[in-house]
Amino acid sequence: MPIDLRNPGFGGWLVLFWCIALLLVIWHITSVTGTGRGLQMMFETPENSTLMRVVLWLKVWFWAPFLILAPLGHRLMPGVTIVAVLAATIGEAFVVEFALELDPAKAHSIFLFNALLAVAFCAYLLRSKRVAAIRDSTLPVDSRARHHFTLLVLVAGGVSLAIFGAAPETATDRVSMLTAYQFMFLLSVVLVLGPLRAVRSGRTTLNLYLRRDIAIWAGIAGLLHVYAGTVQSMTPLYVGRFVDLGAGDPTAALRQQLFIWGTIIGVMIAVLVLLLLGLSSDRLLHLLGKRWWKRLQRSSYVILGLTVVHALAFQFLEYRAEVFVAVFAALTAGVIIAQGVALVTVRRKRRNRRRRPRRS
Repeated sequence: MPIDLRNPGFGGWLVLFWCIALLLVIWHITSVTGTGRGLQMMFETPENSTLMRVVLWLKVWFWAPFLILAPLGHRLMPGVTIVAVLAATIGEAFVVEFALELDPAKAHSIFLFNALLAVAFCAYLLRSKRVAAIRDSTLPVDSRARHHFTLLVLVAGGVSLAIFGAAPETATDRVSMLTAYQFMFLLSVVLVLGPLRAVRSGRTTLNLYLRRDIAIWAGIAGLLHVYAGTVQSMTPLYVGRFVDLGAGDPTAALRQQLFIWGTIIGVMIAVLVLLLLGLSSDRLLHLLGKRWWKRLQRSSYVILGLTVVHALAFQFLEYRAEVFVAVFAALTAGVIIAQGVALVTVRRKRRNRRRRPRRS
């Protein structure tokens, strides 16, 4: 099938490389935010693993532009990706070969794997007809690219500070806490943007790209929280400190129930977030139709309610200060008020339009 130069799409081998890049980014994130034992085993010494935490996190930043620009079909994607991949590969090769005290065979194997992947990736970007069509495309996606890069800096920049701002032993706890509030804040913004537009226009909006882009990054922050929260809470140390306080504690039974149901609700939120992320493309909007696409998108309200319950359960378990509860309450109240005002405004303007006499 020939590639439409006006709308080259996002498919073929490009999707395969995008999935490979996503898996690499996930592996980097799990390595950086984990306990570090895996890195220490792979890179032999604590000093080496500390340096590789920094290198792997920088590689996440290098891969991020490709993960953003490829689905958008942005014409800058090929050039930016080639520069980022080569820079990441050369930088990691330099560190592995000269800065780490590694066995030469292991250092050479790491370099060879990264070099082969980079060469295959760049060769595809230079020779693919689909990528050439994207490079020559004139689709007006620059505003969406700005949205994504701004949100990338806000979300990933905050996570970077959380990871490297203090001792590595507490990095997971900091990332879990930060991404929870990033998710709640971005989700609240998503659920307020529609009502604001409705109040101004008097009509509900099916598709708003700014709202959809913020929702994507809310989902990313939420999935990061699921990972960090799971790593943090599914340990004997966490359970012994916050859940199983002994039979003499009057809240022991309540704590166990809150932990069990809070965890189950967290999994439910993650499933719904994955559903909404899957619905974030124009292709699925056209495939499902406006009515069903909008119905499925309304599960974001279910996510908000479940998030509040999940947050309250773990706020109680972890003895969080009242200010954190107040922040969640304020965001939730803001969404409810905005939705209520928009509903009243839209209904009033619809009644006014119906009452207007028709011109003969």
